[in-house]
Amino acid sequence: MRSPLYNIAHVLPWSSVAGTEHATLRIAQSVGEAHFNSVFFYLEDAPAVGEFFNSAGFEVVSYRPIEPSYRRPKPFLHAALGLGREFRRRNISLVHCADLTAGYHTALAGRLARVPVLCHVRNRNAELSRRDCSFLRLVTKFVFVSRDTWKHFACRVPGRRGLVIYDGIDVVKEKVEEADQDVRRELAIGGATKVIGMVARVSPQKDYMTLARAAARVVSVRQDVLFLVVGDYSSVEVHRNHYEKVRQALAENKVESYFMFTGFREDVSRLIGTMNLFVLSTHYEGLPLVLLEAMAQGKPVVATDVDGIPELVIDGQTGLLHAHEDDAQLAEHVLALLQNEERARAIGEAGRQFVQTAFTAKQFAGNMANLYRSMLGLRPGASDGM
Repeated sequence: MRSPLYNIAHVLPWSSVAGTEHATLRIAQSVGEAHFNSVFFYLEDAPAVGEFFNSAGFEVVSYRPIEPSYRRPKPFLHAALGLGREFRRRNISLVHCADLTAGYHTALAGRLARVPVLCHVRNRNAELSRRDCSFLRLVTKFVFVSRDTWKHFACRVPGRRGLVIYDGIDVVKEKVEEADQDVRRELAIGGATKVIGMVARVSPQKDYMTLARAAARVVSVRQDVLFLVVGDYSSVEVHRNHYEKVRQALAENKVESYFMFTGFREDVSRLIGTMNLFVLSTHYEGLPLVLLEAMAQGKPVVATDVDGIPELVIDGQTGLLHAHEDDAQLAEHVLALLQNEERARAIGEAGRQFVQTAFTAKQFAGNMANLYRSMLGLRPGASDGM
């Protein structure tokens, strides 16, 4: 007899599509074969988020923002009850909050629906008030993307309420030259140009100012480079405002002509394929999926030594690390890899092998499915509860 489906409500708290949304989609796709059906709840003023998941073939539901409050408990409780009723109407078995903000806003709705609430923690959250932590007590279990993310989490989470699950990805075994040529033709990038890529939305979390200063150092040595930035910079006001600051920094460092911004793209993997070198200049991270994607394609990576990144990028082996806001070290690493292609290939291959061993899509899917099972009282590897 076919096992029953268990409905998972994925709650998205943001207004645009970025890393959290892609990571959540990957979870839904990975557990589908284990009899878990995913339903995506997105903010009513974020149609692009709803369309992103709907176009991938999933059921989507809009919901109104919920603001936790002790001073105004009635509106908070009313909104939570409304979302909780929607969970029950759709026969939701488990609520999975896509990140901490979703857990903070909607954990009460899940508990009112009498279902367990799982909350993903994807970034450093070292400073949270007692009030914030009090609302997060309603979360049944936390899943952290790295050991460092759990270590520096401001709210106390004992072992029975938390665990670390690393993301995973399928390794690309070989580079497809035709795809690389297609991307270069599409973006008008010369065949001899060395493409230094960064995949990230243009937001204050990402350290584009350090990247701009490092780029100035790089182009003072060689001019056959292009910094290709793939990520949203226009869909929400905070991105638009920060983008203007970034453009100003590029102009001040006289490197504006060496940068290309693609905006949001759905073919991120295809664009990574054309990069000679991958960088991630950032202020804080959990465990960035984009680094896994680049390493899975055998790209040599240079990333900021913060939070969970060193758990993936082992300095000098699977990639190179630079100190936070250290543009001189970032530029030094970029130039070293551009000038020593043999070393770049070796680091890229070591990164690919590391991902293939420790961060596989199969491992990730199994770990997520077993977490769902444990929270629903099912035995590992089973989905029928028998």
